[in-house]
Amino acid sequence: ALMDLYHSTNGTNWYDQDHWLDPNISECDWYGVTCSDDASAAASAADVVIRLDLSVNNLSGSLPSSLQYLTELGKLFLQNNYLEGSLLDGTVLSSMSKLQALVLDGN
Repeated sequence: ALMDLYHSTNGTNWYDQDHWLDPNISECDWYGVTCSDDASAAASAADVVIRLDLSVNNLSGSLPSSLQYLTELGKLFLQNNYLEGSLLDGTVLSSMSKLQALVLDGN
């Protein structure tokens, strides 16, 4: 899902893309990504993405539907970018049951 996000929002043009897509760096250490090491949060992985903050980072394009696979995501901050289209449809949102904060203004 994170790789899809990078590609669909023109990641090479982001202001800050530290460590994104680096195969030697954990996704949890990519700029704007926060993970939990609580294994009870997801049986399939020790580290799960719980927060994504890429606000004011020159993202453009549309958000991928694969964001729905970030099922433990609690906070998503993407404000003040250049995102367009249907930012998140009902199908994606219904899969993100842990989402407590969603900020998309300024797109």
